[in-house]
Amino acid sequence: MRREYDVVLEGDSVVIVRDGVAIGRARWTGWRLVDRSVLSDEVAADEPEIYAVLEQRLAARAAGELEALAAAAYDADGIDRSLIRWMLGLSPRERLRVLDEHNRSMARLRGVDDR
Repeated sequence: MRREYDVVLEGDSVVIVRDGVAIGRARWTGWRLVDRSVLSDEVAADEPEIYAVLEQRLAARAAGELEALAAAAYDADGIDRSLIRWMLGLSPRERLRVLDEHNRSMARLRGVDDR
């Protein structure tokens, strides 16, 4: 009988599910499942290979999400809408702080270039 494995993301934590039942937990680093723990006494002998398959599945899912975010970030004219959304999400005081930080950074760069 072929068992079906899946994962459910909860932040950077992952619940490992086999045939619809939670059998373990792990932490997803973006590349690997680490800090793995088993919740079920019935663990298949092929568990290490299953972790590799689940890691590949999670990595593919993350890559697809990143592609979708990147595609949505820019409009047809090449304008980065994510930066506009980020800036509009700040309060006026926070926007001024960001502007001041950028001005200070540019002043440091100009100081380095003048030498």
